[in-house]
Amino acid sequence: MFERSKKPDMLPVEHGEFLVDAAVDEVTIVASKQDVQVQIELQAPDASRVSEHNKEPKIRWLTTPRFDMITLPQPKTGKWKILSSHGINKAYIVTQLKLASDIDHHEKAANKSYLMHAWLAQNDTVISERAVLDATRIRAEISQPDGNILQVEFHDDGKANDATAHDGTYTAELMLRQGGSHELRLQATSVTFDRTVSYLFDVFAPPPSAQPTPEPKQPIVLPLPAAVSAPEHATPQAATAPGPETEADDTLNVWVLLGIFTLFNIFIGMVAVLVILIKKQLRAKSARKSSA
Repeated sequence: MFERSKKPDMLPVEHGEFLVDAAVDEVTIVASKQDVQVQIELQAPDASRVSEHNKEPKIRWLTTPRFDMITLPQPKTGKWKILSSHGINKAYIVTQLKLASDIDHHEKAANKSYLMHAWLAQNDTVISERAVLDATRIRAEISQPDGNILQVEFHDDGKANDATAHDGTYTAELMLRQGGSHELRLQATSVTFDRTVSYLFDVFAPPPSAQPTPEPKQPIVLPLPAAVSAPEHATPQAATAPGPETEADDTLNVWVLLGIFTLFNIFIGMVAVLVILIKKQLRAKSARKSSA
């Protein structure tokens, strides 16, 4: 596209002029400016002049302090001129600007990291003109099976996974979690142009049954306590069943209790009889005194 790109789609500029033929369906012009005060205009083959202020709606025009970027869709065939108000200025022109990448339609694995690279190209040459790169943003939108959209931004800053800054190759990392069909829309946008490429691919996620089954944990076996050994020369006492002597002792105890209970009742009865006799004697004495 620019000074380092001399491919057939590059339109040569001589004395501010370039020729557009019927095969060209779009032209992008980057006109550098010697200073901020420079005004850029284009002169069409019919001698009409086009500027940022009187352009047709389909013409996209970006003005910065250092350059103007202009995209002409379906330009008129014939000789065009780049006009500047003053100073020595340069212009670079490219046609058939394309967005390319190393993204493919092959099946991808879930939960695996992939590096993606994208670039603007003319034929097979990566465009690395700094003015164009500074005005370009490349990003991807991935439509997932659950309907959610994943946004991924590409960078050309030499950081993280990007190998070289400002070389025209943008880099992004992609990791997908869901299995199923995905659509990736790669888009390069600038104020003056917009390029989109779509990719369809499947993501393979192993079913739950295919997931490795963790080995069952072995039970922890604690050592048994050591048996308590008997002291030396000690003779273990054997348990003996109750003999006839033990049964006789139990019977004797029952009879003793019954005897004590009987004696207690006799004593209570005697006390009651004694109380009754005393009461009768007292009533008799009282009766004799009354009759005397």
